[in-house]
Parts: sequence; structure tokens; C-alpha cells
Amino acid sequence: MTVMKSRYILMSLVIALGLLLLLEGVIRVSGLVDIRRTRGWGHSFACCGDLRPNKTILSLIAPDHPYVVTTNNLGLRSRQTHDNKKNDTFRVLAIGDSFTFGPYVADDETWPARLEQFTKQKFPVLPIEVLNAGIASYTITDELSYLQDKGLALNPDLVILEVTFNDVADLRRVHRGLFKRPVDNWKHRAIQTIRNVAYDHSYLVSALVSLKNAMVTKGVVATKPQGDDDLYEAILYGEHQEFLEAYETSFVRFVNLLRIQNIPLVVLYYPEASMSSKEPLDRKDVRKIPMFIQSLAAKTQTPFFDATHALVDQDPSLIYLLPWNGHPSPAGYYLTAKHLLSFLEPLQLLPSSYVQQ
Repeated sequence: MTVMKSRYILMSLVIALGLLLLLEGVIRVSGLVDIRRTRGWGHSFACCGDLRPNKTILSLIAPDHPYVVTTNNLGLRSRQTHDNKKNDTFRVLAIGDSFTFGPYVADDETWPARLEQFTKQKFPVLPIEVLNAGIASYTITDELSYLQDKGLALNPDLVILEVTFNDVADLRRVHRGLFKRPVDNWKHRAIQTIRNVAYDHSYLVSALVSLKNAMVTKGVVATKPQGDDDLYEAILYGEHQEFLEAYETSFVRFVNLLRIQNIPLVVLYYPEASMSSKEPLDRKDVRKIPMFIQSLAAKTQTPFFDATHALVDQDPSLIYLLPWNGHPSPAGYYLTAKHLLSFLEPLQLLPSSYVQQ
């Protein structure tokens, strides 16, 4: 009886494996799945996460607006390889969410890439690197986690933390566990490695992951009207104090972690598209979030750059990917980086021997 049972189990496994291989072959031949399509950049297999190193990915999240993401050996969005920092190199680390990562634009059109370009043009003898460590859907807790796990090891001379209008409300997403940056430990890395190998080489796994991501995205969108939007409005009008306090706690930890290492910090606030005109500048309701972030910067004596003033009176359709998306366009990133460099110069955060007087 035991022998027959073992044979039955073995036969079932062989049949199951054969069906999976057959399904894998059918999906490959059918062309229904593009294995280049991805929503899982790295850490989180479901949606977001740190970028995986040495990848060139054609993102088809929005099929009508594809874009290429190139990552280097450090898992940063860049075509340049960055080894151990040379003694004469000035390294800037840009940490933030999708407004730093730069969805739907080229690798060299994000504001960190533009900032490096402009700095090199103005100070050609300054060996400078601006590293793009922006990840979509990250908020202050994830950015603090990234700084602890990876950011400090990059030995930056200056850190720029980009925040935007929904960062405080995004703490609710962290509590839901959909976009939280997982703890970086050996167990998670081992599981992630196996998943990534399967995802990179199996059309069946790729199809299942895409289906799961679509279901997750659909669920987020379905609950958003009574979830994130309401929470954002509540924060604007003074409710949900616990989220403001939670944000402040992580922000202060972020600042202190850099201060212990004697690394300067600048906070960059990136506005939403509706604020790129003079009218919202006088409205205290929509200005509540940037004023809150600015107050945290003031409390910790951290320089604060509000990109709203750099983009004011610009045509929103030119500096944002309107009407189909509210992220910045290449022109928006261009203007932001240009004004950001002008903000940094008088602060003497760049090596003084290179700055033109």
C-alpha cells in the first residue's frame, strides 16, 4: 500500500510538472506575455522596491507611454557604473519617491541626472556624481530604511531628500503593507533572489506576477476614493494628527542619522500639478503639507527648497505629464534642477574651492 501511494504521489508530481512545462511553452509561443514588462523593481515582489542592479527594463506599466529604466552596479537608476568613491569626487545622494525616480522619462531626464549635468557644465573641474535613489511609492519610513541599509554605505557628501504632497498620507499605505520597503536581511535576499530568477526566465511566473500586480493595483484604485484621497483631505484640514507625528518622528531620525555622520542634508519639496500657479500659493489649505515639511526642516535647521516657486506660472501641461499623468515632464525636471543648483550655491554645500565667486 505504501509503495502504491508513493508511486501515485510521484506520478501526480510528474503530471503536474509536465502541465506546468506545457503551459510555459504555450505562453512563450503565444506571445501574450512580454517578459520585459515589470511592476516589481526589486525588493517587493508585488509592486515596488529597490531597483535591481545591472538591468535594462522596458517598463510597460502604461502601455501607451513606455520608457526604459537602466540600473547600474549599485542598483541605482543610471547608465554609469559607480565603484568606490574616489577621494576627489563630490557625491550627492538623491533620495525620494517617484518624483525622484522619474517614471515615463528617460534615465538622463530626471532631476538628479539634470542636476549632475548642470553642475558639471557650471563647474567643469568639479568631479561630481548625483546618484538617483528614488523609488516609486516610498515615503519617509522607507527612505529612512534605505538610508540605513544602503545610503550611508555610498559615502555621500550631500543628501537631498525629495518629498511631495502625498508623503504623509502614504504612511497609511505602509500600514497596509502594500508599498512598504521590506527589511533587508539574508533571508529576504535569498527568497528574493529565487523569485527574481523565476520572474526573469519564466513566462508563466511573469504572467502570474503581472496578474497579481493588476489585482493589487485594481484593489488600490477601488479603495482610493474612501482611502487615500479622504486621508489626504483630512490631513489638509487638520485631522489624523497621528500621521503627522509619525512622519515627524521618522524625519527627525533621518536628519539625526546624517548629522552623526557629518553629512549635510537639503529637503526638496515637489508640488503637485495643481499648485504650479500663483493662486495656490495664497491658499493655506493646499499649502498645509509643504508648510508642515518646511516647519520640520526649520526645527532641525535643514535647508528647504520649495520647487513650487521654480515652477510657478508655468503651463502645467508642459512641466507635468498632463492630462494622463501628474508626474513631472522632462521640462519640469529640467527647471527644478536648474533652480535647485542656484539654491545650493550660496549655501556653500558644494566644495568652496570650485564654486565661482
